[in-house]
Amino acid sequence: ATTNTMAALATPSFAESVKACPISAETSAMFAGWYTFQHAGGEFEVCLRPGGVFFCPSFQVGSSRWCLQPDGQTIAVTWGKYGDYTFMVTDAVLREMAGCQVGNEANWRRMR
Repeated sequence: ATTNTMAALATPSFAESVKACPISAETSAMFAGWYTFQHAGGEFEVCLRPGGVFFCPSFQVGSSRWCLQPDGQTIAVTWGKYGDYTFMVTDAVLREMAGCQVGNEANWRRMR
């Protein structure tokens, strides 16, 4: 294998990095709960479950995960066939977030 191939193998994908990210009890207490997930086509309920499990009754994917990124202001979600998303916490008290699909800023999402 070439050096570039080895580097690519060593760099985890977005989904792998979210799944490997530890979720502390404090982070779970701050963010775990039900949210309205909004996008251009409508809205539906999602849940950030304690321990990093992302759950959506309407669009279930068993391996979906969420985590708080090291900056303390960004929630990362990997949602299988529905994509990967990042959300900036816009109001920690009201638990509101705004973001987009990774690599596609025009594909916006909100959670509140």
